Amino acid sequence: MRNRAVVAAAVVAFAVGVGVVAVVAGRGGGGADLVRLPAATGSATGTADAAAPTAERSIGALAPVIPLDYTVKGSLPDLPSSAAAYRLPTDTTADAVKRLAAALGVDGEPQPTAGGWVVHDAERSVQVMKAPGAPWSLSRCPEAMTVSSDGSTAGVVKGCEVAAAIAGSGGTAVDLPATSPQPAPCPADATCAAPPATAVPEPVPGTKPVPDAQSAGPPLAGPPVSVVPPDQPPARPDLPSREEATRVAKEAFARLGAGDQGFQLEDSWSNWSARVDGLVDGAAVPGLGTWLGIGPGGVIEYGSGMLARPERLGDYPLVSVQAGLDRLRRGFGAGVRPMAADGTPVRDGVVPPAVAVAPAEPGPPVTIEQPVPAEPPVTHLVITGAHLTLLQVGDALVPAFAFDLESGGTTSPVPAVTDQWLDQQARSLPQPAKG
Repeated sequence: MRNRAVVAAAVVAFAVGVGVVAVVAGRGGGGADLVRLPAATGSATGTADAAAPTAERSIGALAPVIPLDYTVKGSLPDLPSSAAAYRLPTDTTADAVKRLAAALGVDGEPQPTAGGWVVHDAERSVQVMKAPGAPWSLSRCPEAMTVSSDGSTAGVVKGCEVAAAIAGSGGTAVDLPATSPQPAPCPADATCAAPPATAVPEPVPGTKPVPDAQSAGPPLAGPPVSVVPPDQPPARPDLPSREEATRVAKEAFARLGAGDQGFQLEDSWSNWSARVDGLVDGAAVPGLGTWLGIGPGGVIEYGSGMLARPERLGDYPLVSVQAGLDRLRRGFGAGVRPMAADGTPVRDGVVPPAVAVAPAEPGPPVTIEQPVPAEPPVTHLVITGAHLTLLQVGDALVPAFAFDLESGGTTSPVPAVTDQWLDQQARSLPQPAKG
């Protein structure tokens, strides 16, 4: 028997963490074959400054949040004058999805969905999105309650079954088999017996009987009483040793083809969190790594990465490192505010206008100046070097500069491609011509 059901509980948290395989497909692409790369990475207002030079508008200033001031210690290196860009394919195949699931220890057949693919067994689910790079995620399957169209409980099923049914239907209304027996409906020409009444125990002498929920009268006057359970933190899972978790993680990364460059293993209390760098032509790309969460028994419970292989578009001409630094100083990086020539932050937006407020007593309106929000303090950062990397914009990996900081880490990547090959309006690569 099948019931029309809607999911009444969250099923699977679909984390779209992005990773990338180490092998890059394709090698061609001369100057005559190049296409313009997307550069519209967004801004706080959604528009670019029409008076700004083309180079500034084409990169797409991101939300200016923190005013940053950069100084260079020493001299910047000479970097190549050209670098390769890549396309992240959107589609993948059932065979590739099945190999991915097998590498993660999930035994099942890939099922096409409205948004990609799903593979699940009794405990875990692998989902692959139809998006740039075919990002995938692995998660455990919680139990989920289903509710019939009349509001009654239809049963409890494993979250993997619900997730697969939802993904396949493209919505929240799905047909699921009830796992608990359902009473047969009462025929129209029969008299159905009423359910037996629940026996009420006799009150103990000297006490007052406790009314049931149906016969209880209005509550007594007074504040509501909350019953707070004892403050007992959940028990820590019995995780494998660091050595065993390292072995499990590295073997899984090898099966996934992710390698072990930049391998990190951290104790996340509920599991071991393992990461490796995402590589394109042997170079690590920020934000494109693969992650695994290893739980009790060495089982890989969670994970995320990217299934599709980047396709080489060709080599693109780059601006100089100094020009890239100028772009960075003008605010073309996440969470930065451009600095004016005198070293003060450039405010994004306009000063709030004065507002005329009618007084409570008869008389002329009173003009009140709206306060201008105070500028946050300027953060001064020292740059000690620079290197080439890639910045994901939609389905493109755009050559970019990242500047090394004396305090550790790097700045946000800044597009390094010349204006000629940047499309200031596009957020994805042009689609190939059909035919």
